[in-house]
Amino acid sequence: MYYQQEQQTFRLLNNYCLSLEKWREDYKPATPDEDFHPLFIESLTKYEQYNYYRDIFITGTEDERRDFMKIYAKEIADLEARFTQSTKKRRSLSHER
Repeated sequence: MYYQQEQQTFRLLNNYCLSLEKWREDYKPATPDEDFHPLFIESLTKYEQYNYYRDIFITGTEDERRDFMKIYAKEIADLEARFTQSTKKRRSLSHER
């Protein structure tokens, strides 16, 4: 059970980091006068933090990963809910076509 939760948390963190990287490119302003898209701002403000979290699952000890999952349980649950909601929304839109 724990191993599955650990793997799920790593996948979530990895997917979020990949999304942040994509948003940084996809939503960067085309001109200096263009307003910043909220996802571009999020990519700038959250990437280093979540990349560090992801690194805990790549290079950290089992105790460090367990501690992370306890300390950041709510933050991870919120991120998971956000990704689940956006996935459902995309699926709904694709079925409407």
